[in-house]
Amino acid sequence: MSGCSPRQPVLVLDHDPAGIPEAQKERADLVLCGHTHDGQFFPCTLITRYWYGKEHCHGIHWEGHTSWIISSGTGFFQTPVRVGTDSEIILIQLTGGEAP
Repeated sequence: MSGCSPRQPVLVLDHDPAGIPEAQKERADLVLCGHTHDGQFFPCTLITRYWYGKEHCHGIHWEGHTSWIISSGTGFFQTPVRVGTDSEIILIQLTGGEAP
């Protein structure tokens, strides 16, 4: 972050949403993550939501200066099964302005 201009938006790409608190601390504007697969199948959905917390498991969230988007993605991890979660490809359109 030392090379980032405070006058320019800061976008962080992080595979694992566990890095969101650090990005918030560094005042990143937007963090894009994946990794969780939103649990992939029941009961892993519950375990994933417990492990990451509701705000760091899937979806669009914001707190203070930082917004983040966590995609459940389209694939799977190890077991070729996906039940009870949505596969998704996210289209993000960046424009100027304030966070909601």
